[in-house]
Amino acid sequence: MEENFQTSSDNTQTNDSAAGLDNNAGNDNSAQQNENLFGNGGDNQENSFDIPDEYKDKEWAKSFEGKTGDELKNEIFKTIDEKYSKTPVIPEDVKGYALNEVEFKDEEGNTTYEYPPDVLEHFGQEFKDLGLTKEQAQGILTKYTNFELEQFAALTDINELNQNIDEMFKSNPAQKQQVQSLLKEFLPIESQQFLQQTAPNHTIIMFYQVAKGLLDKYGYKEGSGGQGQQNNYRMSKEDRDKEYDRIVGEMEALTKRPHTSEEKQNLQNQLNALFK
Repeated sequence: MEENFQTSSDNTQTNDSAAGLDNNAGNDNSAQQNENLFGNGGDNQENSFDIPDEYKDKEWAKSFEGKTGDELKNEIFKTIDEKYSKTPVIPEDVKGYALNEVEFKDEEGNTTYEYPPDVLEHFGQEFKDLGLTKEQAQGILTKYTNFELEQFAALTDINELNQNIDEMFKSNPAQKQQVQSLLKEFLPIESQQFLQQTAPNHTIIMFYQVAKGLLDKYGYKEGSGGQGQQNNYRMSKEDRDKEYDRIVGEMEALTKRPHTSEEKQNLQNQLNALFK
């Protein structure tokens, strides 16, 4: 009986040991699962946090490339904080937009455009009414102005203008100089500056067409001092014949009545000018 009891005790102890091993095995499995989920507190934990594969090819994920674990966490939270924690600041008045600080320069540093103060004041009020921040307002002004400058450059391309003008006078190149002289003589200085500096190509071409049409119909002789006197136009043959008949008729009538030498000289001068 005593031997059987000892055997039974040994079996019981063996079973208890086996159960303990099973429990330990279960605990080890649970611990391994926890490590897989949360890390084990060492280096594995730091490297366990990564961007999921389905997002790694996204454009925004490129800024986190090469980062894992705590470093990646910090970068992600920092980015989220910068995106959502900044409250837009709208200037209290128009001056707060500081639009006069926005400069437009070419590659050599030369100013390409400068807004008058009243125009900047108008823009500033519009931006404030729209509730824009200073950065947004200056950004819009910059993009808008650069677009306008690009359009203006395309409309005032000097090479294209010269090509169109040369084409206009292709059959009579000498007439181009006459047309240019006509424009300079009859246009005020302000209008000439507008054509040279501000007017788009199609406006300049229009002036050339008008001047060429006048020259084709009436002819033109450049005057002195750019005064643009009417007698600088050469008459058409029909108009010149009419004017000749008028002068000759007055001369004939003059000989049939008393007259002064000044009257005779005046008609002679008109006749000379007609064929000069």
